[in-house]
Amino acid sequence: MADDRSIPLFGCGNFSLKMGDFSASHPVWVADISTDFILGCDFLAKYKCQIDLGLGQIKIGNIMVQCFGNERLNAPSNVVNRITVAETVCISPGQEIVVPGLYNSLGRSLDENQKALVRRLLLKHESIFAKCKEDLGRTDIVKHKIPTKEVAPIKQHARRLPLNKREDAANEVSDMLKRGVIEPSSSPWASPVVLVKKKDGSTRFCVDYRRLNDITTKDSYPIPRIDDSLDSLNGSTWFTTLDLASGYWQVEMDESDREKTAFITHSGLYQFCVMPFGLCNAPATFERLMEKILSGLQWQTCLVYLDDVIIFGKNFEEHIAAIDDVFTS
Repeated sequence: MADDRSIPLFGCGNFSLKMGDFSASHPVWVADISTDFILGCDFLAKYKCQIDLGLGQIKIGNIMVQCFGNERLNAPSNVVNRITVAETVCISPGQEIVVPGLYNSLGRSLDENQKALVRRLLLKHESIFAKCKEDLGRTDIVKHKIPTKEVAPIKQHARRLPLNKREDAANEVSDMLKRGVIEPSSSPWASPVVLVKKKDGSTRFCVDYRRLNDITTKDSYPIPRIDDSLDSLNGSTWFTTLDLASGYWQVEMDESDREKTAFITHSGLYQFCVMPFGLCNAPATFERLMEKILSGLQWQTCLVYLDDVIIFGKNFEEHIAAIDDVFTS
């Protein structure tokens, strides 16, 4: 809380919110508080909210919403007692709320003062953490392009899948549509889908872009060498590792090249709104993005290898400052 108190949480879910003409899906934490609802800094930052206390209004993006006082509305209970939650997350007593389990996973070598500093740092930057798989960031600092040779669009047929695998593919397509990762397509391009079995027995949804990659002009942007990265860590004793949530999907596809990402399934044709896995230039685009965001920090206090970031320092105070710089970037 604002006064540094902790309160017990019952759980969280991805709720559909509607305020005036504004509607969105957003992660919400459930707690026993005196008010009906509190908009957190993550919501205010994500939707670029502007609050006018004098007029009692909040501007969410370009939509103005009129606010009311603290008096409670006498609404019938059946109006407010039911809501659909896409995903339920159980929270143990005392668990931190930035990301479930994150605070408890801190290194055991930290003393209580150091843990308190880390806790404040995590809460300060709480809005940058993904609370659930639907909570995807999005950047337009770079957009992924697919420069191809002057050839006719490549159209391939859908590959045959067993009936049980068709259901897996359909579920994945439905999930990506809900998350805004893909959209229906009328593209002249089409690449087939393959389902790859992972080590844990689950299935990975992949698009076979090999023929598209064959006609794509290659991006020569360098990926860091492992030996150069190890040299930069010399003398450091404090380390923090970060992994971006669905990193590729945080990069937008250039609108003119979305049609080239089209893939075909038994349920139809779709194309990516964000950068998919399997494109030959995707690693170069992502590395360029990360190094642009962390310009001035790369090699000095952090290393970037695609969607993995390691922050390093020679002492705790220096390391905390470096983490703050990376989070701010």
